[in-house]
Amino acid sequence: MKIFLSLILLLSFSAMSQSPQGLSFQGVARDASGKVIPSQAVGIRFTVRQTNAGGPIQYQEVQSATTGSSGVFAAVVGEGNPVSGEFSSIKWANDKYFLQVEIDPAGGNAFADAGTSQLLSVPYALHAKEATSWQNDQPVVQTGVVGQGGMLTDVPSPGTRLIWYPRLGAFRAGEITNDAWNVAEIGSYSIGLGKNTRAVGSGSVAIGRSAEALVSDAIALGHGVSSKNHYSVTLGAFNNGDGFPSNSTDANDRIFQLGNGSGENDRRNAITVLRKGNVGVGVLYPGYILDINGRQRIKHTSGNTAGLFLDGTQTDDYNIGPAAFIGMVNDNQVGFYIGDAWRFYVHANGNATLGGTLTQNSDYRLKKDLVALPESRAKLMGITGYNYHWKSNDRQKGLQTGLIAQEVEKLLPELVETDGNGYKSVNYIGLIPHLIEAFKALQTDYQAVKQVNQALESRVKLLEYAQP
Repeated sequence: MKIFLSLILLLSFSAMSQSPQGLSFQGVARDASGKVIPSQAVGIRFTVRQTNAGGPIQYQEVQSATTGSSGVFAAVVGEGNPVSGEFSSIKWANDKYFLQVEIDPAGGNAFADAGTSQLLSVPYALHAKEATSWQNDQPVVQTGVVGQGGMLTDVPSPGTRLIWYPRLGAFRAGEITNDAWNVAEIGSYSIGLGKNTRAVGSGSVAIGRSAEALVSDAIALGHGVSSKNHYSVTLGAFNNGDGFPSNSTDANDRIFQLGNGSGENDRRNAITVLRKGNVGVGVLYPGYILDINGRQRIKHTSGNTAGLFLDGTQTDDYNIGPAAFIGMVNDNQVGFYIGDAWRFYVHANGNATLGGTLTQNSDYRLKKDLVALPESRAKLMGITGYNYHWKSNDRQKGLQTGLIAQEVEKLLPELVETDGNGYKSVNYIGLIPHLIEAFKALQTDYQAVKQVNQALESRVKLLEYAQP
């Protein structure tokens, strides 16, 4: 027998806070002559087919319902006894779906086809519910258009919050105890994660505790860190907070900071990099390409001595090697390597070796108050040269030759220096002018004695000739 089914209300959405969820179905059962079937239990089989009316079965169930006096009955698709598939597993957004209804007026399983209809808007409400719910091991996707959608109201604090704001394409997750997540503090395309983070600039990112990215495309990661310059990155804890937020760019902007402070009253940087390329280590305002505050240590690896290469050329010349090297000759010597040899180096015992000539400024144009050296010979006569050995074991061993600084200081004080520990040193090069003047004085005396000798020799000869 052909069954005619008049559909009064098909697929009204029914979704409760708890499972199950389904599609409400209501219809009027009529027999082959068109008469209603009143007050009778009928059997129903619902089948959800994919793509078209004769497509593959995605879900099928059977259930029973009782018609009213006018033949009306109601059922919820998804609450019957499943025959195949799972109603909750249907991916409504992936394809077209059709609902086939079959009925047995006797209430049994001799089902006759009552028609198939396409499911239109109602199942997509089911898809929306699925998309906005979180399930274990399942992804969560929410769509929207930036600049559209609902307006976010200010988020009350304190408390933990999870905010996805499609209108700005912004995301927040964590704990808030202030107004940092109010609408005015949320930059478009920004991300704020952690506690009291602020990502105010467009495209900014703030992660950690009280981290703030205050301008566009800035990143702040850590505790109490602040990025105030366009395209800047700040890491660590409590970096130096000098300056004001700015979306413009300047050569002296801090584009990277590694903070190593301990609190709001102790903000400092371990490393600072300016936009123009200057790098400061322990320096807030590096004035050079590398500006370091404090001592540096350069260690060598096996086969290579520690040091610095220097090259004054303007081009990268990878074939001829560096123009100079300053560093360790070995573990006991440090020096200058220029060209193809060590030209100057100092030994650990204090001795220095120079492979060339040492010259000093002596141009007349550089000097004033010139006075000839007086009594150099007499002064040198009061100085004694000695052979000696050093007392300290870290100085050169063996017999030494030199002067005593205290003796020199009494006669030539300008040639003696005293260090901070009271030890004295002698400017041996400064003795040369005195030696020259002393030699000249000796030469004058020599010439005078020579003349006297010549006169005496002449007189002696005359006396010899005068004798018979």
